[in-house]
Amino acid sequence: MLLISLSSVLLLLCLQQPVNAKITFYQRHEDASSCNLTSNTCWRVEGLASYEHGGVAPQTFVFICRSDQPNPSLSWSRDEGSLGKSQQSAGDDSVIMLFSNPVANDACIYICRDSANNEEEMLNITHASPVAQAVNPLLTVVGGSPVTIEFYASAIQPIQPGNITWKLNSIKFTSGLFDSWKRSLYIPSAAASDNGTYLFAVTSGTGALQSSAAATVDLIVITPSTIVSGPQNVSGVKEWSSISLSCTVMAGTSFNISWSKLNGTLPVNTNISTQSNGENTMISTLTIPNVRVVDSGSYQCSSSFTNGSNYTSSLGTLNITGSIQLMLIDTNNESSLVTSPLLYVPTLSNFNIECQGTGEFDWSEGLGGGASVTSEASESPHQFNTSTMFRSLAFESFQAANSGYYTCTSAGEEETVFITDANPAVYSPRSTFRVNNHTNLSLIIYTDGSPLPTPSSITWYHNNMTIDNSSPYYTISEDSTVCSIMGPSEEVTGNYTVLVTTSAGTNTKHFYIDPKSFSNSSTCGGGYSYGCTNGPCLYRATWLVKGEHVQFNVTGRVSTGRWVAIGFSDNRLMAQTDIVLAAVSSNGRGEVTDKWATGHTMPPADDRDNILYSRVIYSNGYTSFTFIRTVSAVDTTQDIDLSSPRFFVYALNGAATVNADGTITSIGQHPDTPMISDDHITLGNPAQCPGVFDELNTGTDPTDTASTGTSPPNTVPTDTASTGTSPPDTVPTDTASTGTSPPDTVPTDTASTDTGPTDGNATMMLSVFVLIFCTLLAYLI
Repeated sequence: MLLISLSSVLLLLCLQQPVNAKITFYQRHEDASSCNLTSNTCWRVEGLASYEHGGVAPQTFVFICRSDQPNPSLSWSRDEGSLGKSQQSAGDDSVIMLFSNPVANDACIYICRDSANNEEEMLNITHASPVAQAVNPLLTVVGGSPVTIEFYASAIQPIQPGNITWKLNSIKFTSGLFDSWKRSLYIPSAAASDNGTYLFAVTSGTGALQSSAAATVDLIVITPSTIVSGPQNVSGVKEWSSISLSCTVMAGTSFNISWSKLNGTLPVNTNISTQSNGENTMISTLTIPNVRVVDSGSYQCSSSFTNGSNYTSSLGTLNITGSIQLMLIDTNNESSLVTSPLLYVPTLSNFNIECQGTGEFDWSEGLGGGASVTSEASESPHQFNTSTMFRSLAFESFQAANSGYYTCTSAGEEETVFITDANPAVYSPRSTFRVNNHTNLSLIIYTDGSPLPTPSSITWYHNNMTIDNSSPYYTISEDSTVCSIMGPSEEVTGNYTVLVTTSAGTNTKHFYIDPKSFSNSSTCGGGYSYGCTNGPCLYRATWLVKGEHVQFNVTGRVSTGRWVAIGFSDNRLMAQTDIVLAAVSSNGRGEVTDKWATGHTMPPADDRDNILYSRVIYSNGYTSFTFIRTVSAVDTTQDIDLSSPRFFVYALNGAATVNADGTITSIGQHPDTPMISDDHITLGNPAQCPGVFDELNTGTDPTDTASTGTSPPNTVPTDTASTGTSPPDTVPTDTASTGTSPPDTVPTDTASTDTGPTDGNATMMLSVFVLIFCTLLAYLI
């Protein structure tokens, strides 16, 4: 056995130690009397060591194990089987193992154990020379993280840095943060450009005896997921609509995208879809159909690697406003969404209309603002709560008398449906239009019934002449429900009729395009009219100023239970409009009332009624009313001062609930957009317009509305542009809105005997009005 001197082993203390190493290995030549790095007679090995076998001359290889712990107790062992090698202590901190005349089977993993400090390290001793081995053949790191690529290398001679070559993806490189042995490469912040295969090659020997070995490491740099664009903030979305939030995420490898709602859970009907949008980019979309107010909140899009690491997120806020949808619940308790403002139901059918939304619900009759439907279960219709979020309108044995508008109101929102048993059913939200020299508008109808009307069952007429797409000024939609009109007014104004015919019957809807309107104004009087076709106008208003007061006479072609109005505004908007409105009940009694509109809701009556005199009558299909007020505003908070320039507003035909005593309890929305004066109108002062109205000097109760139908009527003013006679009104009546059966053919004008409103008992008051009208005509001339 070769004896090793203690002094030579102690030289190991001068050798370079790995950082934090507790047990290190060294190899030395068998014939070296000392261990000296400078003379390459002794070198450190890590992980791998080499020996030769089978040579002619006897050989001995020396492997040294050293501990940096105090008072170690070191020994060698073989991983498999007995050691079979001699070992001896070399000082207090080292133990050596001798390979004398080794053979191939001596190649194995050997373990040096420090039993005193419970430490151990392994050394793979092989007969290959040179040899290279990767410490970790596959490395995966997140971009921006540090990484060290390490190799073991060994030969029977020391391996110098110059014997080592590094390549990345087959390209040699020499720069980098290598250790002093050049066996490890430190990358402080891994990037995508560091991805690839690292080859470590080592050579040993010279000339013909030179040999080489190599090993590789695959480095995968994962790009952390990044939210390129997070969910957007969305506001003003109405309830029951579908809303989508999207999130775009980019990453270099597999990652997860998830959605959550802060301080809550995702709606149960939420759908999440993810699709690729290019290399390493994904778009995730969260869709909420039939979104509800309760779904408002902050929604979070989150992304991470599949193992949950590198988590990132982005927030978007969703703000839903209340809205309403209507559901039809039929006799078989089957429900369907009401998607049209028209609903046909069979006569004598039983059904519910369920109003769904958020807030306090109420069903009313008419186009909003009408009387609430009763809650008495014995009545039909009646309303009741289906749940905290739904309120139903129930009909039993539906009759034609039940036909009409029904409006559900909740949280400032309203939804109106016209229900009828007319079959086929026809409805249009607007029937009267005012045009200038060139017309560009569309007439729209909704149809329903059993069977459903088809495009071929719908025919359009203009002044009793059939319209089709060959006509130069008209375009009929593919489903025949829209007639678009474009052309000079003299060619396209007048009466329009749409005829709907099915196997169940025939129905019609009439439209009127106003060819002209009449408007004039002087300091002390003026007037406005429209819908005048060689006869009484659809609407007419005149005014006359005397002294501090002004008298208005307003006439409109409406049925009982419908209102006529004139308004005054600073800005042509409904809000902040002073309105005077009149309506008459079926028994002939009615009321003139002063109202103040604050928005698109039913305007309440003024806190203080400043009408000094009023009168209303209904005759021959016309409601006419007169009222007197001061030109200046007595109540500046709810009345408009007419001594300054103002816009005048002309409206009619909204629903009105009138009690038997003539008082108006509620009104509905105007079905057509009101007309508004093109320019400001300014009324004169007492110096410009002297005089006093007789009605203010008779001592008559100024609140007397005397609307029983026996008092003298306010006559319909004659259009000075016409012949002075009272020819027929050619605006056809909308039969669908009354629930009566429509004619089987295109209706012709049968109102040739219509002379406008008259009253046989009106002799005295007629004289008064003739005097007023003559005075007005004098101003106009």
